[in-house]
Amino acid sequence: MTRKKEDQIQVLSEGVQQNTDESTSDPTLTINPSEKGGVDVFTEQIESVKEKETNSLIYLGPNLPGGRLLQSTVFREGIPAYLEPLLTERPEVKELIFQLNEMINAQKLILQTGTAQYVAYQALMKGEVNNSGI
Repeated sequence: MTRKKEDQIQVLSEGVQQNTDESTSDPTLTINPSEKGGVDVFTEQIESVKEKETNSLIYLGPNLPGGRLLQSTVFREGIPAYLEPLLTERPEVKELIFQLNEMINAQKLILQTGTAQYVAYQALMKGEVNNSGI
């Protein structure tokens, strides 16, 4: 291990120790990147992951026949063009594609009787064709 990595680990350890000594209700690690060299790299990586999560979509409907679309499929940069014919044929599929960071709320909508997401999921489960676009 290089000396620089050892320094970064020491800085992180000190930050964790400092936070444990303080009696705060916020368990997050707070280190000022300008004071502790190298920590800003970790901050950039965390922000990058958050941005990717925000831009990612997930399909929460049932598996479609023939493997056309599988439940929990994640799309990293929007809905791919190859799904356009499926979305035209089965518009309820679009009701079941959500932002990845909204997945928990989306699952609640799918389970809640009477929501558009519930109706779409049920229609896909039964194999019904719905031309109304739900």
